[in-house]
Amino acid sequence: MTTQMKKLYRSKKSRVASGIFGGLGEWIEVSPGILRVGYIILAIITSIVPAALLYAAGHFLIPQKKD
Repeated sequence: MTTQMKKLYRSKKSRVASGIFGGLGEWIEVSPGILRVGYIILAIITSIVPAALLYAAGHFLIPQKKD
């Protein structure tokens, strides 16, 4: 029996800015809205700069999904 690992991609369908949370939500099977709210809370707690750097890194490191 072979199991195929799911790959992480930025979503083209479920996106607000660059599709990071849409793709992450598909990958871990969680609503992207929950991830977005968690990200906003993280951004507020960490004074926005670390969260913005994390989002920018995700934008450049996670490939766009090809349909």
